[in-house]
Amino acid sequence: MKVTAAPLRPTAGSEEGKEGSRTAELRAAVGQEILDLLGWSDEVGMLFFPYDHHLLGMPKCRVTGCSQASVARRLCEGCRLRWRQAGRPDVDEYVEHARPGTRRTGVEDCSVKGCPRPFRSWRNPVCSTHLGQLTRLQVTLEEFLVRDDVVPLPAFGPCEVLACHRKRDGRSPYCHGHRVRWSCAVKRGLSRHDEARWRRTTAPVSANNEVSLRGLADRVVAEILFGIQARTREGLHTTQPVLRTLTNRLRELELPSLTAVDLDQVSRGERGFCSSLVTQVSRFGLTPEGERAKDVWNGAVFGHAGYLRFTGIHQPWLRSAAKEWAFFSLPQRRGKAIATCQDVVSAFALLSESLKLQREDCGNDIRAVGRRDITAFTNRLSYLRHTGVISPRRTVVIS
Repeated sequence: MKVTAAPLRPTAGSEEGKEGSRTAELRAAVGQEILDLLGWSDEVGMLFFPYDHHLLGMPKCRVTGCSQASVARRLCEGCRLRWRQAGRPDVDEYVEHARPGTRRTGVEDCSVKGCPRPFRSWRNPVCSTHLGQLTRLQVTLEEFLVRDDVVPLPAFGPCEVLACHRKRDGRSPYCHGHRVRWSCAVKRGLSRHDEARWRRTTAPVSANNEVSLRGLADRVVAEILFGIQARTREGLHTTQPVLRTLTNRLRELELPSLTAVDLDQVSRGERGFCSSLVTQVSRFGLTPEGERAKDVWNGAVFGHAGYLRFTGIHQPWLRSAAKEWAFFSLPQRRGKAIATCQDVVSAFALLSESLKLQREDCGNDIRAVGRRDITAFTNRLSYLRHTGVISPRRTVVIS
């Protein structure tokens, strides 16, 4: 199906400084190959998932002539329902003889050559004005389209809903779908004062393999594009229904970044996917050298899962020593390397707490630390063991 879209209108506000730089870096890291695969253009702001890709989107329904995406047994919802009504025959035999459903989704331009207005329906593929003219003339569509007095008409402009890529079909500021939605919203009690926010946050009218990123913050768009690329490179499957539901929710929340999302704010079905995108974005630009200076290390930078935390170590010199040990120890470990190293770092933290409690300088002066402090530390370990704070095994490991 040919999809026409109105140019993307800029959202209110712009990113500046560090945040804008981060957005630009993320966007620059997205390769042209994945953008072409998803049919992305910055002007339109739409993703079109390919049907034949094993990691992106959902395959097309197996029934010949059906343009819908499949959901189960490689059949779309309509064809699957008709398959069940037919008594659940063998699927391979069914798809050879089944008739596709007559219902189709999406909107195209009027069939009159050069007319940019959206058509009325798939049964009447001309705009409302030309449909009225066709009805008055009482001729077939083929005869109508070749008449000299049938001329293209000027467009009404794009739908005023930020997320929508469709065109208006009349003097209303909305496309047909959003005109109906706004009417229903008014009946439910939404006032004209709420219309501006409704235009910013309401969901687009999407069909089949389309996902709209219009109306989202530039940073969120860059994060989603980068996240999809990273997931695809790791062999993870991304489907348009899950992404569509997540983007609709993000649009409602009007958040500046995926990292600002509280997972309780999204539905259970999208939490795992949202968390995956955030993880991919958080890893962008990280290096072992850069991570070394932080107090919380992302294990993925070193090839391991999890985070290594040095925040429990108070003295700068001791924290630096623990980081130095961990930096050279991680490459020598396999399996649960982060958990193993965290056990040792936790022992550093216990020593740090002991120095903080038992020295007047809180242990900040390394030159003043001596044998007495180690003896005090071992005594504190015995105290913690007897009070149940640490186990006897843990005491032996630390010692």
